[in-house]
Amino acid sequence: MKCALMITRFALLAIAPALLCPPAWAQDTRPVFSLPLACTPGVDCWVMNYLDLGPEADGKATDPLCGARTYDGNKGTAFALAHKAALEKGVAVRAARAGTVVRIRDTEPDNISPSTADLTAIKDAKKECGNAVLLDHGNGVQTIYCHLKQGSVTRAAGDEVSEGDTVALLGMSGYTSYPQLHFGIVWEGAVMDPFTGLNATDECGTPKQTLWKNPLPYEPVALYAGGFAGEIPTMALVDGGAAAATTLTTDTPVLAFWVTAFGAQQNDTITLTITAPDGTPFSRRTIVQKGHPTRQLYYTGRRLDGAQWMAGDYKAAAVLTRPADEGTPRTWTLARTITLTAP
Repeated sequence: MKCALMITRFALLAIAPALLCPPAWAQDTRPVFSLPLACTPGVDCWVMNYLDLGPEADGKATDPLCGARTYDGNKGTAFALAHKAALEKGVAVRAARAGTVVRIRDTEPDNISPSTADLTAIKDAKKECGNAVLLDHGNGVQTIYCHLKQGSVTRAAGDEVSEGDTVALLGMSGYTSYPQLHFGIVWEGAVMDPFTGLNATDECGTPKQTLWKNPLPYEPVALYAGGFAGEIPTMALVDGGAAAATTLTTDTPVLAFWVTAFGAQQNDTITLTITAPDGTPFSRRTIVQKGHPTRQLYYTGRRLDGAQWMAGDYKAAAVLTRPADEGTPRTWTLARTITLTAP
């Protein structure tokens, strides 16, 4: 059988072109993978982007279940942390399957606050993947791990690794302004989605079988972080891990509640409420989403207009509602509570 040559995004590591052959879909030959990052999905890491299906650079962002939780040309799954400060403790990147190290890159700098010019230069140099490890698992299966911390790769070409072995730490090298692991799978030349078993040329909405050893759910949207703040929340505060206050006093100049989301879509409704200790409404805001941002920050709150706030427990909730063409709209909720005490 003759197979066409395919140059994938993995060429960022100067990988040889892969042979584009249809995968063997027999269940007993299907490869499975463990989570490639030392985190708990839905607790301290979330999927930021799924694989994009369809021709690359076709101007469309279509994830495997026909949603828009991807970007045009994305060749893998992006697992994101809550904020940049989470990198300080060191988050291990792990081999998702036993294999052999084919190639590494370990000298690219971490761009904690990259400018537009910085990102453009990285793209022009074709180093979007940043520091990376490429593993070969045999039988036409390879995985790649991108955006690793400079100097953290613990393996060399030719090394054998077991499933779950640490190969590096997560960083912010390459084309990214957010702490994320780009995890890519190639099987027999096809770029694969581990959630559905689809490849990048399959029709969306036709899932086959998960490639996760311990199945992970597909999430259309994720309210991935939130909390109270004593100042107007900004994405810079969120990224620095300083937005969520653990304690506040009754003389705080601002009492705000914020939430961040991956995967909000056009016409989603986001309602944020704060309830005072006596059960009365404190603040409420409703936002109708415009566009399809990868991530978004929402908040509500009030500035201090008297001597001090009421002491006690303030309860807040964020509810994202997605309209449905038919049936009941879907909702996602994040709730938080904080106690205001005397200064």
